[in-house]
Amino acid sequence: MNTLTRTGSVVLLLIGLPWLTGAASAAALIHTQAPCVGAGFCIGFTFADAIPVIRSIILNAPSAGTAQVTFNGSMTCTIVNNTATTLDSQIVTGSGQVANKDGPGGLQHKAFHGENDITGDSQVTFNLASTRAVSIAGAGVRRFFFKINKVAMTAGFCTIHNAAFSVIFIP
Repeated sequence: MNTLTRTGSVVLLLIGLPWLTGAASAAALIHTQAPCVGAGFCIGFTFADAIPVIRSIILNAPSAGTAQVTFNGSMTCTIVNNTATTLDSQIVTGSGQVANKDGPGGLQHKAFHGENDITGDSQVTFNLASTRAVSIAGAGVRRFFFKINKVAMTAGFCTIHNAAFSVIFIP
């Protein structure tokens, strides 16, 4: 019986320790956004267009911690006969940053429509799912962007569908 009492006291001490020391246990914060909608797609671009920021999300971090930033969506590209398309996508922390397949959460998307392929244009769909962990130094507003960089695109056009961010912040 004496052993049981000691064990119970140790458990109570460990459970109550954060309260006794004044430390607060912070819970994870989850922030999501609804998928974008539009006239059948969220945003589109041609081979001649500059590609705008696809989506962004704002996180108001309550403290230092880590943000697990996830982006989901798809991209459909129409590839013109005898052309190639190469695009990089990435979650970045600044709107002026260029998406890079070799960066954190970066992806590369490639398609080719050869001259011996079926006559006419073809469509290719790419999964844009990307995740990146970002260290947050302290409390404050942080913004994340999903960007696409045109590495090579000589013809055709692409449309983005169901694009949405989610962020899990862990103090």
